[in-house]
Amino acid sequence: AEGVDWLFATPERTTGLPEWSDYFQLIEKVRAYYDYILADLPEVVNLATQELTRRARLISIVTTPEVLPMRLAKQRCAELERWGAGAERTTILVNRWHQADLSPGDLAGHLARPIGQVFPNDYKSLRAAVLNGKPVPQGTEFTRAATALAAQLCGEKAPEAPRAGGLRGLLKF
Repeated sequence: AEGVDWLFATPERTTGLPEWSDYFQLIEKVRAYYDYILADLPEVVNLATQELTRRARLISIVTTPEVLPMRLAKQRCAELERWGAGAERTTILVNRWHQADLSPGDLAGHLARPIGQVFPNDYKSLRAAVLNGKPVPQGTEFTRAATALAAQLCGEKAPEAPRAGGLRGLLKF
């Protein structure tokens, strides 16, 4: 979809859990075909997923700005360091952020990691997209953040948001 190939895991497991060698073989096979490989891992690094964390250029921990998720993110940072993924390869993605929450700078200081991207709480747009089975419309705060993250991951500059001006900008929905 949209020029991206997806490989989904299945909850119906007929074989044992993958081992590190399975991930190693998968990475070795697909790296010749793709510029970028993104893996959404379970919340716990184990002997099998260690191979992905060991080889990753960047590891992002997703959290929300509430106290408990931030403590868990801090725990995850320490765990990743024990598995060999140092602070220089770890970044934080903040989801469902509100203006009233701690600033991204404060969050970065608390976690001792850079904030890779802040996703605003855009529940209304996301819910509508899910219910309609369509992507989130371009121009929302959420899509701007997602586009910035994609550019960052690819080592490119994020496109500037179009600037509305004059009467035309006021009438544009």
